[in-house]
Amino acid sequence: MVTNEDQRALADDGLKSAHLLPETTVFFIGLAVLFLLLKFADVGFVSNINVWWVIAPLACAAVWWALADKYGYTQRKAMERLDERKAMRRQRQIDALRRGPGNR
Repeated sequence: MVTNEDQRALADDGLKSAHLLPETTVFFIGLAVLFLLLKFADVGFVSNINVWWVIAPLACAAVWWALADKYGYTQRKAMERLDERKAMRRQRQIDALRRGPGNR
């Protein structure tokens, strides 16, 4: 029997897994944004290099994201979160059974 809590957990995990960014992707995107800001502000060594080197971290992020999805990293992380929620829910139910109806 699927409870409302289970349905909410599945819906939340579905939404989160669609937007899950592995930490490496966030690093590449942050690096690209930093390089772009430095390039447009003409600061440091970045002002003298080609723009393709500046946006290369974005390509790395796209490749990492595609590989993470292809090899199941994103789905595996979503399943781990779902398993954690299941374990917490089971533990709450076991604790409620131990206390009994009169000891709540």
